[in-house]
Amino acid sequence: MLKKAFTYLLLLISISLLSSCSKNTSIKRYKKHSSIVEQKFSIQHDTPEQKKNIEQIISLYRQNRLIVEVHSFNDGYAVKLKNKSLLNNIRNNDKNGFLKNTIIPITQTISKQTNTKIYFNDGGPNLELIVIANNGIIEYTIDLSN
Repeated sequence: MLKKAFTYLLLLISISLLSSCSKNTSIKRYKKHSSIVEQKFSIQHDTPEQKKNIEQIISLYRQNRLIVEVHSFNDGYAVKLKNKSLLNNIRNNDKNGFLKNTIIPITQTISKQTNTKIYFNDGGPNLELIVIANNGIIEYTIDLSN
């Protein structure tokens, strides 16, 4: 008798759970929340000045035989090599000196020439920063002394 009552109780709980799940209340709440999100955020497009700076930065890196992707980012521009990741250079502590002797000085020079802030990252999945140069002044470089 106790076993039948327990089975009956489980059946009632299951039915009530199933009926509560089928009410679509979460969809209604999502729609309410999404309209709030849409009102608070908007997609920012690059200004003509930012587009000009992006083109100039790409051109100056190309003059130094580096093909890069550039996007506006915070108060400056995010730059990464287009054709390869620099993760290997970071992992082997820049044994060939590519970061120290090429990427960092070129980025500093281009930042000074364009009067912009450049965030140069490794192109890997974590977008680790190699250097931040602001109007030609190095604000950050990756620690390669390990």
